Amino acid sequence: MTDRRDFIKALGAAALAPALQPLALSLHSRASVRKLDRIGLQLYTVRHQMEKDFDGTIARVAATGYGEVEFAGYFGRNPRDVRALLDHHGLAAPSSHVSLAPAEWRAAPLIRDCCNAFLASFKIWNAATIGGNICMSLPAGPMISLTVALEAIYTLWPHNAPPRQVPAIDFVTGNHGNVLDRGELRRSIQVPASALSRRFAFRRASLTTWGVRPL
Repeated sequence: MTDRRDFIKALGAAALAPALQPLALSLHSRASVRKLDRIGLQLYTVRHQMEKDFDGTIARVAATGYGEVEFAGYFGRNPRDVRALLDHHGLAAPSSHVSLAPAEWRAAPLIRDCCNAFLASFKIWNAATIGGNICMSLPAGPMISLTVALEAIYTLWPHNAPPRQVPAIDFVTGNHGNVLDRGELRRSIQVPASALSRRFAFRRASLTTWGVRPL
């Protein structure tokens, strides 16, 4: 026996069916018209595999079905060899991920290394910020180490006072502690070009890899 509630549901579904059918057909036809002819892969997403096996990674990308790639470094390969490898696998590279840092900024790669060293939960992996990492002032703070190494200067904005500048090395005072006063904001970070022009070394000590807990 059909009760009143089931009857109303069935009646509503029957009334909506004719209205929804043209919409479904319209969406299907629109999707077929806007079909993508070329799909590419940003090789930055497989940068670790590229570093270990450059030729093999390119081969696997092509075998997956991609027709274009965007490079994020060539790992010591010369342009002629890269072009030959792409031609061999039927790939094109219409764009490339390049650094805008001047050649004399030898320490610029240190910024990327420290960003990759974030010891972060997956919940904030794509949302963590440089300023947040500094102001949290935790022991595992790669942005703190980075800006101290590059002799950066922080500009702080007090609530009711003129802006003040603090050297990065003097900002953190302890575990989860810093010189920020109540209501004060860290406004900017200034890194001298002279520091970016120096040689650098990078070492990371951690129980995890790339912010992910080992299984």
